[in-house]
Amino acid sequence: MTEAMPSEARAGMNFFIRIKQQHVVLTASICVIALTIALKNVLHVPAEVLTRDMAVYTIIYLGFLAFVFRPDGNYGKSGTVSPYAWDTLVVLITLSILAVYAL
Repeated sequence: MTEAMPSEARAGMNFFIRIKQQHVVLTASICVIALTIALKNVLHVPAEVLTRDMAVYTIIYLGFLAFVFRPDGNYGKSGTVSPYAWDTLVVLITLSILAVYAL
């Protein structure tokens, strides 16, 4: 019984560690979904234009998948740039795309 409790606790902690390790990819995914919703429902971009442009934006956001394939133990910083800086970059890219359509 005492053996099961520490391993269960570690399993729960490993889940949150994995989320923390992949937060840049999660941020990019959330931003792509929010971008699609905002362009279609708020700014009323036509479907033809949205389909064409979302293909380009998806390619841009795929660049952030590099965070998935980093070696284990290298999640604190990516080179000399903090993952929070990458999150900020993802959000800024999303906001700039929205600003272009809003103008």
